[in-house]
Amino acid sequence: MSESTISDDIGRIGEAHFDLIANTAGLLVGKIEPDRVGKDPVIEFKLASRDETVSFDKRAARPACSLQIKTILSHSKVVKVGLAVAARLASSSQPTFICIIRMNETEDGVSEMRLIHLRGRHLEKILKRPRQEYEAGTDKLHEKSITFRVNDSVPIKNGKDGLRATLSDAIGGDMDAYAAEKVREKRPLGYDKNPHMLSLVSRAHFLRPRPATQPMAMRLALPPAAAVLIDVDTSSSSQFRQ
Repeated sequence: MSESTISDDIGRIGEAHFDLIANTAGLLVGKIEPDRVGKDPVIEFKLASRDETVSFDKRAARPACSLQIKTILSHSKVVKVGLAVAARLASSSQPTFICIIRMNETEDGVSEMRLIHLRGRHLEKILKRPRQEYEAGTDKLHEKSITFRVNDSVPIKNGKDGLRATLSDAIGGDMDAYAAEKVREKRPLGYDKNPHMLSLVSRAHFLRPRPATQPMAMRLALPPAAAVLIDVDTSSSSQFRQ
C-alpha cells in the first residue's frame, strides 16, 4: 500500500472522528470533502437564545473558525501542512486552527486530538515562509510545505466538551474584535527587522567629496504605506523608484 493511500485512509478516519465530536458538541460543521489538497471546514457555534434586551440585528456574530484537519500516526512527532494552505489560513482575519488527530498504530481508532491556534509564533512562522520562498525565486508555493511539532499543540481533553471549551476560549465572544486584533498582529510578523525600514542611499558630498561608487547608506523608518527606495544624487535630479 502506497504512502499516499495510507495517508488518504487515515485522513478519512480523522475527518470522520472530528465531524462526530464536533456535532456531538453542538457545533455546526461545514461539509468536509477529503482530498490531497486539504479542506478548511468552517465550524460555527449555534446562535444564542433570544435575548429580550438585544434585537436580532444587534446581536454579535456567532463565533466561528476554520480548521485544517491533519491525521497522523501516533509515533509521528511533527505534522506537515501544505504551505499554500497554511498561508491561506494565516491570511484570514478570522480564527484559524490546525487540528491534529493521532491514530493508534497497533489498533484501529483515534488516540488523541490536539489543536494549534494560528496566532503568535505559529502565525509568524507561516507568514515568514512565503516571503522567504518569494525571495528564493520559488514558482509554485503549493509544492512547498511547512511543519509543526505535535508538542506545540494543545491536547483536547474530555471529548466534545473539551473541543467546544478550547475553541470558545481561543476565539472569545466578539468576532469583530478578534479580527481587528489579528490584523494588527499580522502587520509586523514574519520580518526579521522592522518591515517599514527602507534604505536611503545618498551620493551627496558632505565634508569632503566621496566617489559615487562609495555611497553613504542611512536607514529611515517610514509609515506602512511607504514602499519606495529613495536614491538621492546631488549631481542630478533626485530619483524615486518603486
